[in-house]
Parts: sequence; C-alpha cells; structure tokens
Amino acid sequence: MAGPWRLLDTGLRNAAENMALDEVVLTARDRGWVPDTLRFLQFRPRCVLVGYHQAVDLEVRENFCLQNGIEINRRITGGGALYWDEKQLGWEIIAHRNLISRLGDVQRVYSTLSQGLVEGLRDLGIQACFRARNDIEVKGRKISGIGGTEKGNAFLFQGTLLIDFDVETMFHSLRIPAEKLKDKEISSAKERITSIAQELGSAPPTETIKSALAAGFSRALGVQFCRGNLTPEEEELLGSESVKFASPEWIYGVKKSSLHGEELRSLYKAPGGIIRISLMLDIPGGRIKYALITGDFFAYPRRAVYDLEALLKNCSYEGEHLERTVREFFAQHKVNIPGITWQDICTALRAAINRSGMVARGFSADEANAVTEVIRNDFPGTTGMLFLLPYCAKKPSCPWRQKQGCVQCGECTIGEAYRLAAARRMVPVSINNYEELKKVLSTYKAQGCPGFVGCCCEPFYAKHQQDFLDIGIPGVLIDIDNVTCYELGRLDEAKSGNFDRQTHLKLPLLEKVLDRLIGRDREVVEDCMVVGRRERPPWLTVPVPEDGVLDSMEALLRRAEVYTVCEGAMCPNMGECFGRGTATFMILGKICTRNCRFCAVNKGRPESLKPGEPFKVGEAVVKLGLKHVVITSVTRDDLADGGAGHFALTIKAVHNLSPGTSVEVLIPDFLGSVEALRLVTAARPEIIGHNIETVPRLYSRVRPQADYRRSLEVLDRVKRLDPGISTKSGIMLGLGETESEVIEVLTDLREVGCDFVTLGQYLQPTKQHLPVQEFITPEVFEKYGRRAEEMGFSHVVSTPLARSSYHAEQAVKTSAQAPHC
Repeated sequence: MAGPWRLLDTGLRNAAENMALDEVVLTARDRGWVPDTLRFLQFRPRCVLVGYHQAVDLEVRENFCLQNGIEINRRITGGGALYWDEKQLGWEIIAHRNLISRLGDVQRVYSTLSQGLVEGLRDLGIQACFRARNDIEVKGRKISGIGGTEKGNAFLFQGTLLIDFDVETMFHSLRIPAEKLKDKEISSAKERITSIAQELGSAPPTETIKSALAAGFSRALGVQFCRGNLTPEEEELLGSESVKFASPEWIYGVKKSSLHGEELRSLYKAPGGIIRISLMLDIPGGRIKYALITGDFFAYPRRAVYDLEALLKNCSYEGEHLERTVREFFAQHKVNIPGITWQDICTALRAAINRSGMVARGFSADEANAVTEVIRNDFPGTTGMLFLLPYCAKKPSCPWRQKQGCVQCGECTIGEAYRLAAARRMVPVSINNYEELKKVLSTYKAQGCPGFVGCCCEPFYAKHQQDFLDIGIPGVLIDIDNVTCYELGRLDEAKSGNFDRQTHLKLPLLEKVLDRLIGRDREVVEDCMVVGRRERPPWLTVPVPEDGVLDSMEALLRRAEVYTVCEGAMCPNMGECFGRGTATFMILGKICTRNCRFCAVNKGRPESLKPGEPFKVGEAVVKLGLKHVVITSVTRDDLADGGAGHFALTIKAVHNLSPGTSVEVLIPDFLGSVEALRLVTAARPEIIGHNIETVPRLYSRVRPQADYRRSLEVLDRVKRLDPGISTKSGIMLGLGETESEVIEVLTDLREVGCDFVTLGQYLQPTKQHLPVQEFITPEVFEKYGRRAEEMGFSHVVSTPLARSSYHAEQAVKTSAQAPHC
C-alpha cells in the first residue's frame, strides 16, 4: 500500500489494550488493511511489561506490583522487562517487510529505524545516538530501548522514550538483572538511565515531544505522515484481542519458569542477552523430556524459540546430536537472534544438562542448580584448595567483615565454613570484590593451586562468567542465601565491597559438595568431622504404616495440588498422621529463603505465589473431613509481607469452605513486621503458632537468620493484637542445650502469654544437617512436661516424637476456646 504513512496516536490506555493494539495493527498491516504506520502509545495505570520470551516470576516482583496497583502484562516483542508510567512515551513503526528487506541485516534495521528518534530528540535539544545492540543513549545513558517482531508481510519496531522517570518504583517492580550490565561498564543501574526532563531541566508538553518525533521519523525515513484513527476492522479486532491480552494465559502462560518437576537450570550470558534454561531430563535414556528457554533477547521469527522447545522434546543429548539438532534448526528456519548464536543456545543447554552428573551423585535437582562447576576437574582431594568466602556473609558489625580471618564466634555461617576448611586442609580466603578475587585466583594459580571452592550469588557469577574461564583455574561455586547487593541493584556497593546487609552460606550443601563432589584426602582424619551421628535408641522407633497408606494419601494430596510439611520436612510421624487422614499443609511453595541447619525443607530461590493455593487448601480440608487443620509455610523473606497476606487468604478459605473446622497456623517471624502479623490475626485463626525451636545460646548455629527475642515478640504481639487467639510454640531437644536453658525458654514463653507448647527430640534429617548431640530419654521429656504444666501452659505435649503439629487437634479439645463459626 503506497502513499503517506498513518500517524496514529492511541493515547492513554491500560496494558492489555496497548498490547492488544500491537497485535491488531500488525495484523491489519499484514492483511493490507492499513498503510505503514507510526504509532504513539501511553499507559494508565502504571504497568510492568515482560518480554515475549521471559517468565513473569523471574523478572517481576509480583507482590510489590499487586500491592501498589501496577499492572503486569507481556509484550509481543522480545527483550527485557520494562516499567511504564504516564511519564513515558512509546513509539512504534508498523510497516511492510519490504522496508526491512531493503535495509539488510537486523542490526542495520535497528540502527536505521532508530534514527527517527535520534533526529526528533535533536530537535528538542538533546544529542542522542544509537548504541548497538538496541539502545538509544545520551552521553552513555539510556533514554530509549528498542526491539521488534514480525508477522507475515509486516513487522513492528518499537521503543520506549523516558520523558520523566520514577527510578525507585522501577527498581521495586523489576528484578533488575544486574548481570547484564557489565559490558556497559557502570557502577550503578541508576546511572544508566536518563530522561528528557533530566537532560533539559524540565519536560516539554507531551504533544511537543510527539511532534518533534514525528518530524524526526519523517526525515529519517523519507516519508510523509497523515494523522489517522483506528479503522473499523481494527476496532472490531481489538474487541476480541483485548480479552486475550488481559487473560492470565497470555500474561503468565506464554513462559513459565517452572516445569512443575525436578528441573535442571542454567543461566548463560551471551553478547545478545541472558539465556535461561530449564530442562526435565530422562537421564537413563539420555534424552530431554521438556525444555524451557527464556531470556531478554529478541528472536526472529517470533515463534522460533517455541518451535525449538518443541523440537527438543524427546531429543537425545548424547554425543553431538543436540548440537546438530540446534544448528540445523537455526539454518532451516532462518532464525535470527541478535547477539545470540546457535552455539550460545547449545552452551546454555549443556550447562543445564551437565548438572545431571550431580544428580547421579546423590544431589537433588535444587541442590544441583545451586552448584556451578566453573571448569570441570576430577579433584584428588581438598588439600591445598582455596576456600573463597564472601565478606557479606559476616555480620555487618563484625570487626573482621572486611578483613581476612575469622575468630569463629558462632555469630555467622563463616565460622562454620572455616571449621570445614580446617578439617579438609583448605585455604580460606575472604573476598570483598571482584578485583580482589581476580588477584587471589591469579596468585594462587601461579603457585600451583589445584582449584577452589567458593560461595557467591548467581548474578555475580553470571556477570563474571567469562572472567572465571579466562583465569583458568578449576573450581566449584555454591549459591548463597538472602538478598544480595546484585539483586538489589546496589552495584556500586558490590564494586567497593561495602554492602551493608548479611548473606548466609548454604552450609549443608557446602559440606555435601566437599564430601561428594570434591572428595576427601585419605589422610584427613574423621575426628575433624562433626560428632553425634549415632544409632537411634529404641524409644524413637516409628511404626511402619499399613500398606498403601502413604501412597493413597500422597495421591490425594497431589490431586488436590497441595503440599504438606510432613513430606518436605521428612517428619518421622508422617505414616501415623497419614494413616489417621491428617496432615499439616505447607503453603507459599516448597523452597525456603532461610538456611536453618536443622530443617530438611529445600533452600534456595523460591517460586512465585500460586493465587489459587488458598482455595485448594480449603478444598483439601473438605475432602479429608478435617475438624482441625494446621497450616504452615516456608519462610519467604523475598516477599514484602513475608507471605502474611497468603496466610490470611488461606485461613479465610478454610473457614468459608468448612465452617466447622478450626484453623491453626504455624507462621514464620515475618522479619518482625507488625503489619504482616496484623494481616494474619485479622483473619481470626483459632491458634497462631511460632516455634522458638532452641535455646538462645544455640541460635547462631541452629537458626542463623532468626532471632530469639524477635520470635518471642511474635507470640507477644499476637496476644496484644487479639487476646482471643491462642498461641503455641515448640522446642527441639538434643542439640546441646542444658536443663536450665530449657526451663528458661519455657519461662520466657509463659511471660509472653504462650498457651500451648510442644517439646520433641531433634532428629538429624540428613548427614548435611546438624548432628544430634544427645538423645533425651522419655523420662526427661516427662519431667519437662510436668514442669511446663506447673508453669500454666494450657496444653503440653512433651515426648521424643512430638512435633509442633503432632496431634494438634488435642490442643483445641483441651482448651477453653470454642471453634470458629
């Protein structure tokens, strides 16, 4: 269709309408309904848009967005996640493919089509330029990002122009991928961004900016514009497309970060962007069962990645078959991913596949995903290896935080790491920043160091992946817990080594890596190992459940799509409880953000919340016919409210679906947030439990990310917020506590009004967890139980196999509190 281009201004619209319009106008141009078009778009309300090939939960802080009225949607183009408010202006070129055919390769298309924006900004007095691969910059600072897609005979090329910008909200809304910023040589993501208002001192009226851009595109493309509106055909198509683009299937279903199984993952930084891989493998058969490829890249044609995922299903990964399959796919389908080759895709796939070797050595998939072999090597043992430890795992107040050494005071996980290093004749070195790391590795390599084991966050390794390879020393890296400077976008602090928060080492996984992946020198004596691994006494014998009990109960729970802490925490009473048709439900996912050394629940990067989970728990309560239900969770320090809102929804769902059922929740400490606790108490559960777990002296070793006084305050605040709710706590024995310390904890619990208490024997779930120091006899448990009753606890369970939710319904029966109606 020849003639003037259409200038289309669709004004302020919500995210779903704007995304639908992208598809509508692209379709209309493909079908020849409309001329080539320059479109301006704006958003109201605020929104976050992920790229077509991205997973929402990996790129967006969903909880923050939901709490602040920020919509979430998905673009039809690739690239990274973007935050939009009314102070930004979108521009799009929708034209016939002949235009890009004349321009040549994708990079030249990007450069030429961006020139219109550059010309328009110069008319406004801003000297901008195109920067490969897809940015418009002003003095090295990004003012617009660009990207595109195609459909049939048409293509769409779009960009974001920052008129004024709320950087803080952007950082809170997005999980900023700091690893991709290295090549641009910046110290902070904030320093990478500028806007028209920042460059000119104030922003001109939006209409003035649009006029300047239209003039710039007119000159750059050599075309004339004629203002127009949506055609009747476009309006009709918009009605149906708006429904599609507002649906959860579009927003969340195009790319999901989880394959709902034991997937193996990898992250690879190619020149063209971040590639994230998730695979489910048939390891004995050497085949890929399912593949998921996400990232902030642009792929042409748009469906190329999905078609490749389909091709990889049941594909052999042995020999050169995988590489040949990917190479031929790129060639046959003429796949173009700027800055990413078929070799890059294969490298990322192989990184995930290689983790299967760790699974074969007894690691879980989650554990394997937290371990990276930098340069693979068959280490003869640990003697002489470097043990690299991040300074940020030391307490911020520690005088050794920025220094070498550790006095092993027990106040952080670094002390335990030094003990592991001594037991294995390794050389522990604290690392403050990358420059120091590079110097240490280079120095020890020259001295013949056989390799290293280190602890760092995933973004740090992704950012310096090639640097590690260039140094060329074999090593293994283990991910660390808690929020890091990279995840917070505080890159200036990362560079200087002055991050003011504390991270935590995955000590059980670290010890497992040293024992199974690296191996022990024969001459390293076993008396350096932790003590206390001994046979259980007869009073801890657990009856074997009847045939089929576990299978039938687990099948029921899987059909209901709910999860129990009985399974996740490897509870010894699981058979008995499942046999009685009872269970303790665990919400907020299966992965905990903390690293308590007594707990068998998986640790690592948690998955996104499941909006339908509260209702599913309520349905499961009805199906099981429960009169009393216990609901607990992993700890979710990554969420703004710690998951308190999800707890409240679950309590209400149970009460609504099963009015005769009393509800007991076992909650985390929510980092001491009173507002989070208020959300839970307002939902009116009959019992709120929070376990004190152990005596104050052992907290740094047993619960390094918790605080004894904070846990007491949780129970105290529940009573102050709603005196009608009963409170409950639990204590583990056998970790090295004394009798006087146990009595002191019971006294503290009564002082904050705790009604119910359980005391049980700690049992070491795996060799990677804290060892049992003592098996407490039933007579001692009985003695503690009598003392607790004398103190005034309304209900006490004190037996070796007691757990916080074991026979929890008895506490309701013996208390004066009536069931909730």
